[in-house]
Amino acid sequence: MNSRSAALTFLALITVPGVAHGQLQDAGPFIWRADLIGVTQYSWRGIRRNDHFALQPDLALGYAHNGYSVSIGGRASGDTELDEFFDDYFQEFEAWGQLAVRKGGLTASLGAMRFWYRAPASATVHSTEAYGWIRWQLGRWAPAVQAWTGVQGVHGSYIEPSITRYHIANPFAGPGASLSSRLSAGFQLGDRNPDSPLIPGAARTGLTFVELATVLRVALDLGPVTLVTSLGPALRVNRDPAAKLQPDGSSDKVHLSFPLQVGFALPGRRRQ
Repeated sequence: MNSRSAALTFLALITVPGVAHGQLQDAGPFIWRADLIGVTQYSWRGIRRNDHFALQPDLALGYAHNGYSVSIGGRASGDTELDEFFDDYFQEFEAWGQLAVRKGGLTASLGAMRFWYRAPASATVHSTEAYGWIRWQLGRWAPAVQAWTGVQGVHGSYIEPSITRYHIANPFAGPGASLSSRLSAGFQLGDRNPDSPLIPGAARTGLTFVELATVLRVALDLGPVTLVTSLGPALRVNRDPAAKLQPDGSSDKVHLSFPLQVGFALPGRRRQ
């Protein structure tokens, strides 16, 4: 996988924490990847986590052989103004480890993720969840499902099925580009009951949201790094109170947004 294609793959999966790293196995045997992405909106399981530009650095390390991989990594997400960058800028941290396999068009992974949450004048809180993810590429269609279950700090399980349709992929000789649409829905099984109100998640059980998003992704190879960007409309119908709640305190049952992601990636590097 070249850096342009790997960057497009990363952008396609960045909204799924912990499973975006299955693409590392294409670069083996010893692999690493680093990214610095800026997002205008950050949503997690249908829940708006901020409504302003935020930086999200990401790092992954692993080993891959014959379609199988083992990897670890971490990501941080900013949630305050840039003038506090060196103090309290990053309010969310994630560390994960996983096993993944890719055979033909089928990709699957199993792993666990540790979350840390910070807020002004509050002690850092944390939770741990185990997850599984499977995706099947069938030509231009790619159905997928991810499942999470609480291990520490939260309870219950969360399932998110989705299906993606790729309309255009890499049509140019220069920058890599793709246009796709994704339909997804979230379901909370069992009460989440977080140990702290700082830990996000569904407030009720059952269907939490349904979203249809169309995204244009572009990756431009700049030599040692790749410039990556994505933009497109996302229409989400919110059912759970946590998904309806907006960062400004208002409640929004139907939400239309145009999230933008832009940054630099070092995808799929390897050492022999």
